[in-house]
Parts: sequence; structure tokens; C-alpha cells
Amino acid sequence: MTFGDEVHYIWPMKKRHAFKWLYIFHRYFLLMAQIALQITLPLLPAMSSSTPHDFRVLLLVMMILAECANFTLEFILAFRGRARFQS
Repeated sequence: MTFGDEVHYIWPMKKRHAFKWLYIFHRYFLLMAQIALQITLPLLPAMSSSTPHDFRVLLLVMMILAECANFTLEFILAFRGRARFQS
């Protein structure tokens, strides 16, 4: 989906529409989280106070974000398939 399509189809949706928030979460929040992780990962080994617990927490956060990405993508694809075959 291009940015123009997003502006045309997603942005005009009502604020309460779940699909709008899932799409925004999938497109923008996960992107920002990935950028933050890419900045944080190289800094952790350089910090003298890093512990194995810190790395486990970071791994857990990365796993949760990956599962959220999978869930939202599957939901968006299912929603698109349903919309396509209903019309």
C-alpha cells in the first residue's frame, strides 16, 4: 500500500475502527520500535553496567514485538481477504 492509498483509505476511518489502529500500530509503532532497538543494541555491550538480565529483557522485548508484528499482519491480511470476497 502506498502512502497515497493509506491517506485515502486508512486515515478517513473512524477513530474507533480497530483496523485503523492495528494498521497504524503495524506500520509506525513497530517501525519506531525497530529503529530504537537498532540504536540500543550496539550500545549495550559498551555499557559497563550491562548484565545478562538486561540482555534477556531485551530479547524478550524483541520476541514480543515480533509476535505483535505477526499477529497484526495476519489480522490485516485476513481483513483484506474478507473485504475482497464480500464485494
